[in-house]
Amino acid sequence: MNLTIDNPETRLGPRLPKVIVTRAPDESKSWSVGLLAAGYEVVSLPLIHIQLAPDPVAIEAAAQQLSTYRAVMFVSAHAAAGFLYGAVPALEPVFQARQIRAWVTGPGTRQALMAMGIDATCIDAPAHDAPQLDSESLWQSAGHHLVAGDRVLIVRGTDEAPYASFAGPAVGMGRNWLAERIRQAGCEVDFVVAYARLKPRFTPDQVRQVQQWAGDGTVWVLSSTQAVMNLQAALPDQVWSYAKALVTHPRIEDAARQAGFVRVVQCKPVLEELLSSLQSLH
Repeated sequence: MNLTIDNPETRLGPRLPKVIVTRAPDESKSWSVGLLAAGYEVVSLPLIHIQLAPDPVAIEAAAQQLSTYRAVMFVSAHAAAGFLYGAVPALEPVFQARQIRAWVTGPGTRQALMAMGIDATCIDAPAHDAPQLDSESLWQSAGHHLVAGDRVLIVRGTDEAPYASFAGPAVGMGRNWLAERIRQAGCEVDFVVAYARLKPRFTPDQVRQVQQWAGDGTVWVLSSTQAVMNLQAALPDQVWSYAKALVTHPRIEDAARQAGFVRVVQCKPVLEELLSSLQSLH
């Protein structure tokens, strides 16, 4: 794994803290660019590595039944990429032709679907003023469109083999809360795994660098509970009480505090809110 450190030009005024973006590189690029433009020194340190389409047979089985679903929920942009890129033939036209709804919780997943050819009119997401961009807010926005007997496919990730089969139990990563609400509405839920989330492997030099960042005022941007757990697993004896964290959901805040972070600020996973919230951690 490579650490990518970007050093902005020297600017007048108080030195801004270093910011570590822990998302996968393809997801963190827009954040890193925006943070750099605002004058921050940015470090890309992915705490989760992604393997797309770990079980192509399961994806193909789900794809063949796509037209039988009222909605397909993508838990992340990686879920969208693993499912749509792993399916043959292309599935994008099916959504509009069959009036299938594509459910997402965040703007990144929405943008990924649109980039892959899903029309914006087919996508349901939490309201713009929702307090959190999560399954609960998505359900409030889109759940009322379902009627008893509808089927919903949840496209998610997993952390370890064996991967969930198309028709198998709901193992793998992803919230089960939404699935329970769908069932309570009299609808059926299926799951398919579209990507695997793998732990990073740090070299001794990287471990020493992370140890330094844990206590020098660096701000860690943590956007999943799994990232927090992977960080703990990589440095099990590290003390995080001097570290600062910017998190994107209450559950991630809980995980960060349990790991030992004391200064934790929560915001939505949107660049403008990240920049605003960072000011409180200077």
